Amino acid sequence: MKKIDKRLALILLFGLFLRIISLNQSLWLDEGVTAKVVRTYGLLEIPEKFSVFDFHPPLYYFFLKIWTAVFGSSEAALRLPSVIFSLLAAIVVYRIGCRLKNRQVGLWSSLLFLLNPLIVYYSQEARMYMMAVFFLTASLYFFVGIVNREKRPTDNLGFILFSFLGMMTFYGSAFLIVSCLGYLLVKRRWKESGFASLGLITSLILLSPLLRVQVLNAKTSLGAVLYWKNVLGGINMKNLLLISLKFVTGRISFAPKILYYIVSAFSVLVIVPTVWNGIRKKFFLGFLFFAPIALAIIFSFFSPLLQYFRFLYLLPVLSLLIAIGGAKKEHRVLAAFIFTAYTLTYLLRPNFHRENWKALTRRLPSNTKIYMILPSADVLNYYAPRQRTAELRTIEKATYEKIIYIVPYTAEIYGNDYAKILRQNGYIRAQVIGERGVSLERWEKL
Repeated sequence: MKKIDKRLALILLFGLFLRIISLNQSLWLDEGVTAKVVRTYGLLEIPEKFSVFDFHPPLYYFFLKIWTAVFGSSEAALRLPSVIFSLLAAIVVYRIGCRLKNRQVGLWSSLLFLLNPLIVYYSQEARMYMMAVFFLTASLYFFVGIVNREKRPTDNLGFILFSFLGMMTFYGSAFLIVSCLGYLLVKRRWKESGFASLGLITSLILLSPLLRVQVLNAKTSLGAVLYWKNVLGGINMKNLLLISLKFVTGRISFAPKILYYIVSAFSVLVIVPTVWNGIRKKFFLGFLFFAPIALAIIFSFFSPLLQYFRFLYLLPVLSLLIAIGGAKKEHRVLAAFIFTAYTLTYLLRPNFHRENWKALTRRLPSNTKIYMILPSADVLNYYAPRQRTAELRTIEKATYEKIIYIVPYTAEIYGNDYAKILRQNGYIRAQVIGERGVSLERWEKL
């Protein structure tokens, strides 16, 4: 037992080491929103003044508000909770593997989870996803006991509690929770399904007033942001394929795109037989892996949400399937090697890191107004809180200025053709200062 415990500890320490690499890289747009919330709003103000215009439950922001009151709001401090939640989730994955089969499977499942490049990426992001992954993985642990008819009261109560916490953190949790309940219904276990649904039902009751307002505000936002639907992830072959590709390769991408797709597809195909073997051995895990995606596809006919990162909670299931399906040790080693290769590529190559707002803000001209889409300015305000900004969508009112500085970030999504407006008014683009994923443009009047 002590030997196994030491091996798990070493796996967790290695996982922590990976997550510390480049943890202080620049925040990006969504993390800028997180930073703004914890810096600007009081604990009780979050649901009333922020969450109504967001589309996430408030539990993560409550937690991070308390966390930053103690540890501050630096890049590392904002991201450290995600690191911790990913390590906690890895412990639960280990426990699930032990419960399903043995400690060896538990160790491999935990290792594969911690090495997964998409998990590593979001373990370094100041957003709610790793918190949700932990809660949902914990609910899965208790669900295993329900499926196996172990008849422990803690299994039912644990599933209810952690499914409730998952819903209070991330609305997308509903797809996995409903899939769990659906599996019990398929097995005609009516009473167990009804009791297990209490966490979902309770969370929806508590969140319904907020959710109602969020839906109304989201409809308004969709009308105001011309191409926002494209960002959300509509139903198309590309988004469906990206789920499988990104689950294996993470957030990296490279040119030419055709080479990227070939290499990524090959990596996926190498792992597929092992996953399929795992599904044959533990069908309910396969059901829980595919059912949430199927539900999301159906839901996306009404509101698009097929972006791959919304399914991070399925990666613990993927890790378990690989560990269980590896008929030989070499199969698991190969999957771990593939994950490690992509993870290290992301961590050690800065060009795969997040948008470099930190560097761009150092190059902004002092005492100068910067035009940009103001709803996208939170991360700029994080790094340059004294920088003067103005709304890019009103640029036609500024055409009397000799020189205009523009950060065009998200202008395309908002359908704002500022370049056409400026050229029609006699301006030329005189300079472009670029950093990773972001840029500053200087326009001069002829």
